[in-house]
Parts: sequence; structure tokens; C-alpha cells
Amino acid sequence: MSVFTRTALAAALLAAAPMAFAATDTDTMTVSIEIENACTVDAQDMAFGAQSDLSAGLNSSADVTVDCTNQGAINVAFSAGSSGDFANRTMQGPSGATIDYQLYDAASGGQVLGDGTNSTATFSGTSTGTTVDTFTVYGIVPAQGAKPVGNYSDSITATLTY
Repeated sequence: MSVFTRTALAAALLAAAPMAFAATDTDTMTVSIEIENACTVDAQDMAFGAQSDLSAGLNSSADVTVDCTNQGAINVAFSAGSSGDFANRTMQGPSGATIDYQLYDAASGGQVLGDGTNSTATFSGTSTGTTVDTFTVYGIVPAQGAKPVGNYSDSITATLTY
């Protein structure tokens, strides 16, 4: 065998040697994204108007809207107001006078709206992310006796959890 042939053969064997001893390793990467929801709640004011007689009781309503950027569970709860008692909400007036009222989830006086405790209801559902969700709050002032003239009001906080 000539020197040239031996050299070519040795070069070929040396070139193939790294492939014979090559090793590999693998790992898996996770690709992810977290979609968050951004929501707002808007509770309209509820007005029973100017009244001169409460002997027959009064009804009113107001809408609460929830607007979210994505789909997800939503829940709207309502505070007890100045009375601190879901069962006995009152509007405060002149000289400590009060007018009883209640907030319900139905026009006929369904469940009392509250924070979900003590048999009170909340509005819950799933936001669509494409439309505004609207819930109607129904207010009832039951029949009551004469009250001092003046303005009466209460402040209810609507709390959206999403």
C-alpha cells in the first residue's frame, strides 16, 4: 500500500471518529400566556321621585352594567347601606327620620340583594368579553306613615369580583 493510500485511509478514519463518539441531549421548553380580565362596574342611581304619600308603597329600578375585556366569572355584590342591615335598609332624611326600602333581584320582590350571606342574593354569571352584561336592581319602598318633608337618601356600593 502506498503512502498516499495509507494517508488517505487514516484521514478518512479520523474524520469518521468524531461521529462515532457524538452525543445528544434534549430538553423541552414550555410556551405559555396568561390571559387576564379587566372589568368595570357601573351602577346607575335609583330614584323614587318626588312623593307626597307613601301609604301605597313605591317601585323603582336601576341597571348595573359590567364590562369586561375577556371571558370569565363575574359576581356583583351590594352593601347594606347606612343601616348596616341587609334586612332593614333605610334612607336617611332630616332630623334623623328614615324611610324603609329594599333592593331585590326581581320586580316582584324576589331575593334581597346583598353580599351572598344571610340568604341575600348577588348577580353572577360569565362575562362574554364582547358585550356589556346588564343586571337590573329593583327597589321597593313599602307602605309607611307620614314622614318629615325633605330629601332622603342612602348609599349602596356595588362590588364587582372577577
